[in-house]
Amino acid sequence: MNSADKRGLTPLDGVSILTTAAIAGAALAVWRLGPTGPMPMHFNYAGQVDRWGDRAEMGLAIGVIAMVAGAVAVVCAAMERQVRDRRGDRFTYRLGRIVGLAAPAFGAVMLTSTAFDLLPRQGGQAMFLSLMMGGMALLFLGMGAFLGRVKPNPVIGVRTYWALRSRLAWDKSNRLAGRLMTLVGLLGLAAAPVAPQPIGFHVLMAGVIASGLAAGFESWRVWRTDPDRT
Repeated sequence: MNSADKRGLTPLDGVSILTTAAIAGAALAVWRLGPTGPMPMHFNYAGQVDRWGDRAEMGLAIGVIAMVAGAVAVVCAAMERQVRDRRGDRFTYRLGRIVGLAAPAFGAVMLTSTAFDLLPRQGGQAMFLSLMMGGMALLFLGMGAFLGRVKPNPVIGVRTYWALRSRLAWDKSNRLAGRLMTLVGLLGLAAAPVAPQPIGFHVLMAGVIASGLAAGFESWRVWRTDPDRT
């Protein structure tokens, strides 16, 4: 058992607790202190609001995000502690926890900012989608930079039928996914301030989907010729 386990909580545990608590606090603030007028709850394909709700519904939505973030953090932390002697596996679950906290935190920030009308008014829905595009591109960039190093696990990575039955297919498909996600993230981050919306946001999502499909195909292609497949 290493020194981090002997100490109990690790720095990442502390970040996980603080992040989850902050999201839960935002949910409470919106529920109790948010404006009493209608709030946008859903956007259509064109980035326009197609359903409105009140502060109680918005607070509930952010509260659900807090529960998801907390659940991901707990599961990843538990799995990390079960593989104390394998550094690669520890890295895998740490990355899963970071992504599982960063994505909900970004979503909570956007919803809270929308509830309290903190986003720039200039540009309207286009500005909202530009901010969403930039934030998601940054998440994809960060995830892509490390995805090629993850080991087989039930949390993060290209988890296709073939990748889970061939270590070679896992490694190659995740390396490809990491490169493609990094490229999509870089291009999306650069284009976010200038891309016309909602086209820019849709192109970013299409790039992510295409990256996932390409990585899935790669896992099948490598598995098919791997003599050590199961």
